[in-house]
Amino acid sequence: MLSDDQSVAIDGLRALIDAGFLEKDFRTLLYSDLQIDRQIVIFTLANLLLKNGRLSEAFECYSEVPDYFSLNEQNYRQAINIALKLNNLKLAIIYLEDLKNRFGLPLADTKIQAMLYIKEKKYPEAINVLKDILQQEPQNQDIIRKLAALYSATGQSGAAAELIARTM
Repeated sequence: MLSDDQSVAIDGLRALIDAGFLEKDFRTLLYSDLQIDRQIVIFTLANLLLKNGRLSEAFECYSEVPDYFSLNEQNYRQAINIALKLNNLKLAIIYLEDLKNRFGLPLADTKIQAMLYIKEKKYPEAINVLKDILQQEPQNQDIIRKLAALYSATGQSGAAAELIARTM
């Protein structure tokens, strides 16, 4: 929860953005002698960079705010989306795993997690996630095919054949 002073500071910084205050102005503000909460300025600068499509720089700014991404589920999702847009699958997986551990994952996100593991060739992890999905959706042919393919790719041909025979 923000203090009244922090809320006023954020409102003021939003007004500056609306008035055309530029990124360089925020960087100058960071190093000024003004008594402004550094984290709020960094956070606002990160939002400005994100809004302007400068994902890598925005991600760096967000990362400077201690525990920013782990504050809530929405921030985790933001981190995952930025990592995916930057094509940093490893980082996306890290945040997705942390999100799952802290808040749980809906089935749609679990499917994304499985696909990220497959893209990163983390087959044992992908197999475990796909098995979990299959428990929730036992007739999902797409998941069955992917799981069977992973079993085959990891030398578990017997498990692949058993899975296919069981679902026919």
